Amino acid sequence: MDLSQYNEKYEQSEIPETGSGDNVPDGKYQCYIEFAEVRKSKSGKPMVSYQFRVASGPHENRCIFKNDLIEDKRIPYIKKDMETLQIILKEFSDLPDAIGDCIDSTVEVQKKTKIKNGKEFENVYINSLVNARSGWTDPEPNETQPQNYYADAKEVSQENDGIPF
Repeated sequence: MDLSQYNEKYEQSEIPETGSGDNVPDGKYQCYIEFAEVRKSKSGKPMVSYQFRVASGPHENRCIFKNDLIEDKRIPYIKKDMETLQIILKEFSDLPDAIGDCIDSTVEVQKKTKIKNGKEFENVYINSLVNARSGWTDPEPNETQPQNYYADAKEVSQENDGIPF
């Protein structure tokens, strides 16, 4: 692929200001879920990992990350997130296959930074599901899929739609 037509523009472009490089400040944000999966942490432990993209406001397009280690004491919190995201699991072992169902959904998240023993910790909470992802097309809800399939759908009037039949 030849990109030489952009050489001059690249040379003349100034790097845009993106802030101090700090993370998104503490607060509540409406975000899109860009990424959600079960993977291994650096230490090899399983974890649920999310990437949220801020949808509006002064921090629009910045990312917020949430990682939950999968261990006994964290299971109730992961279960709460699954309920909030309307991901219904028959068994916890279904999580790796089901977690991707929340990608492209809009959620409200809250970020809180705490200092413990001189170290900063960021906690991210999924407060609510604003809109389930578009594209859920199964009209028959079942016990393994969220019940809010058509959260983004708008009612279409059949009257005076301009179609002659």
